[in-house]
Amino acid sequence: MCNSVSFVYIFLWNKVLEDLGKMHNIWVAMSLNLGVPPHMVEDLVQEMYIRIHKYITDQEKIYYQDKGLSLI
Repeated sequence: MCNSVSFVYIFLWNKVLEDLGKMHNIWVAMSLNLGVPPHMVEDLVQEMYIRIHKYITDQEKIYYQDKGLSLI
């Protein structure tokens, strides 16, 4: 069974990934502008989602003062 801490963690990360997903078209456009071949863009963006989930331990590092995701 999940304890309450695990549930909160999962809930918060689902929100982070949902917020990132809302900007999917922006990530795709940025990747294309950086020179990623069109046939590889979707794979790259999906890898970004996985790595953010894996390596970002402090969600405040990707949010800007309760205003949403930081793009910098």
